[in-house]
Amino acid sequence: RSNWNWQRYVVECEGGDLSFPIWLKDVEKLVTTIKSRLPKGASSRNPFRKFSQDPISLTFQFVQAFFGLSVTAVFWLFFSQLYSQHHTSQSDILFLLGFCLILSGCILWRTFVILLMPKQIQVTKAFLKIDTLFFSREYPWDEVKQIKASIPLLPEGFVIKTKGQSFLIDNGMDAADELIESVRSNIPQDKKSITDSTT
Repeated sequence: RSNWNWQRYVVECEGGDLSFPIWLKDVEKLVTTIKSRLPKGASSRNPFRKFSQDPISLTFQFVQAFFGLSVTAVFWLFFSQLYSQHHTSQSDILFLLGFCLILSGCILWRTFVILLMPKQIQVTKAFLKIDTLFFSREYPWDEVKQIKASIPLLPEGFVIKTKGQSFLIDNGMDAADELIESVRSNIPQDKKSITDSTT
C-alpha cells in the first residue's frame, strides 16, 4: 500500500494489520514466504479492479520534475552569460552548449513522462483503462505490449508499454505488486516481458 508517500507491505490479520517497509533487506523473499504460508485462497484478490496512485506521491514527482526544469534553466542562464562575455574559448562554449542541450533533452523527456503518469488504472477482462491528468484511454489487451522495470533516469517503478504509448507507474501506486501480476497475466504470452518489481 501507499499513503502519503509511505510505501509498505501490509498483512491483514484478524486482530489488525501488520505493516513493514519496502526497504527491508530481501523484502521480496519475505513477501513470497508470507504469501506461501497464508491459508489457501487468503491471498487471492480480484485482479479486475481499480488501482489508484497516491496523490502525495504524484505531487512529489511533479515537484521533482519542476526542480529539474529549474536546474536546466540555471545552466542555460550560465551559458548565456559566458557566451555574452566573449572571454571563454570556443571549445568550452561548444562543450557547455552540448551539455545544456543533452541536459534539456533528458529533463524535458523525463518531465513529459512524469506528467503522463496514471492517477488511476482499471484492469478488466476486456481492456486496460488508464486515467491521467489529461486524458482517459482504454487499451484492449492485444494492444498492451509489455511491462518492464523503469530505466535509471526515471523514478523507481515500472513501465506499461501499449501500442503507441508508454506509461510510467512509480512505487506510489497502491497495490503496485498486484497490479503488475494482474497486467502480466493478461498480456498475450508472446508479448510478455517478465521482470522483477517492488510495490
